[in-house]
Amino acid sequence: MTPTPKFRVAISGAGPAGLALAATIARFNDPESPVAVDIYESQAEISTVGAGIVVWPRIRLLLEELNLMETLRGELGATQAPGGPKFSYVFRKSDEESGWDFFRYVPPSSPLALHRAALISALQGGLANDPLCTIHTSSRVSSFSENAEGVTVSLANGATAKADLIVGADGVRSAVRAAMFPGGFHEDQRVDPTWTGTVCNRALVTREALERIYGGEHPAMKRSTIYCGHAKHVVAYPIAKGAFVNILAFVTEDKCGAEYKHDNGKWVHDATTDEVVAQFKGWEPEVIALLKAADKFSAWAIHIMLDMPCATIG
Repeated sequence: MTPTPKFRVAISGAGPAGLALAATIARFNDPESPVAVDIYESQAEISTVGAGIVVWPRIRLLLEELNLMETLRGELGATQAPGGPKFSYVFRKSDEESGWDFFRYVPPSSPLALHRAALISALQGGLANDPLCTIHTSSRVSSFSENAEGVTVSLANGATAKADLIVGADGVRSAVRAAMFPGGFHEDQRVDPTWTGTVCNRALVTREALERIYGGEHPAMKRSTIYCGHAKHVVAYPIAKGAFVNILAFVTEDKCGAEYKHDNGKWVHDATTDEVVAQFKGWEPEVIALLKAADKFSAWAIHIMLDMPCATIG
């Protein structure tokens, strides 16, 4: 029989950060005095939609501690397996008809390149049988308040919940952060995200589609490459043992701090392949083939948080 929890943590957001925190609490929970966790997710189900992500060795060590690396072993490519070839990033001058490699960076350790869905599934699977962790879907956190008795979490559907602590893992437009600073501390201290002036066009392409467009094996199928040009660059690397190539095409459109006005100000929106290819007109064929192999792109206006007055209250 599980002891009655004496402390309850509410987590807003069931993305990688929120699930990783819950998995960490579950892994190191004290059986005599356990901590209960409630994860509040705005979507109707935990989303495994997304593109490739890179997990560096420091985070891999944490995944080992959480007993999750065994689940992710099937994602290991040649450069990530023990005794495999050295991983490297190739930097290439590409904003003209004929490109060339100008630098190769070999990090001390190889990162793990995998699909976001694989990481989400591993984290969620580690919580599936934990009686002290509950995931509440269709439960968007809209705000919270606190008093001497703890925290009251307010949800967009009108419901409320009690906790001793709330953690915001709900993205750059965090409702938890907004509730922490309802009026700001000082006028010169921003608590809202700032557009960097850059848009990242993201896509996953299959090996088959890229081979068809390129007319053979594309270099990005076997190495991580950063294609460089003026105010633009494209990052491409293989994931899922080379079954896919993850593409991130960055375009700097304005200075940091400018207002993002595209498509009614939506920070994430669809972009057609033709639209993205047009932004790289005149680049070398290796880049154009990469972009043309995508069915469509997801355009992300990259926002950041500048210095905040603090990260905790209470």
